[in-house]
Amino acid sequence: MENDSSALAVPSPAIGNPRGLPTTLLTLFWSPSTAFQTLREKRWWFVPFLLCVATAILFELATSRYRMEDLKQEIKSDPSYSAEEVGRRLGNIDRQATAGVSLWKLGLATTVLTAGHAFKLFGLALVVWLPLQLYATRITYMTIVSVCSFIFLIKIPEALLSGLLIRLKETTRVFLGPASLLPPDSYRSPLFHVLDRLDVFSIWMAILLAMALPIVAELPRKKAAQLVAYLWIAWLLEGALLGNLVGIA
Repeated sequence: MENDSSALAVPSPAIGNPRGLPTTLLTLFWSPSTAFQTLREKRWWFVPFLLCVATAILFELATSRYRMEDLKQEIKSDPSYSAEEVGRRLGNIDRQATAGVSLWKLGLATTVLTAGHAFKLFGLALVVWLPLQLYATRITYMTIVSVCSFIFLIKIPEALLSGLLIRLKETTRVFLGPASLLPPDSYRSPLFHVLDRLDVFSIWMAILLAMALPIVAELPRKKAAQLVAYLWIAWLLEGALLGNLVGIA
């Protein structure tokens, strides 16, 4: 019954003394409900955004040489390239590696990574916020942006683990989900793109979103879980259909 489901909604606790930003950032990892309660009144999205961008930049700097080596192997094993074309492409990669990281390259990479993460953050927030309007919630778009920005902090431990595995295996072909069980020739298949998104960190982020919506939007837990499940399925389908065109973490 519809009236019964409303009883599952999380009450609106009064927050007389909200936690500070550093404490809230750390609390996300051991008491996410407490962090989300603070975000009901605070629009703290920019600092988590900067932390994720900085992590992405450091990750690229730490793994770029392994990415170049993987690219070399792909070029050498591609039968569509002639010997002359292979030599030309490998030479270009070697020249880039020899040149090192210049200031303008770092600036360009920072711009691209910042714009990419902003697109993911505000795009995800919009996708979450729009369905919430069907439930007549009073949640603002920027509140959802703050929640999503905090949830994206899970990308930091993911980057740390991925970076460690890349350095140990000396390849960027590192996958944290069931996609690692597939053979290398299936890396561009729809099945691979779906399984690649079923890693533990993506599941962790989905669970956090399902926990956050009853708190910040006062949505019944059952409806919050259903909404996140629908969005999760749509995200998996997007990976299967467009995985070779776009790469969304």
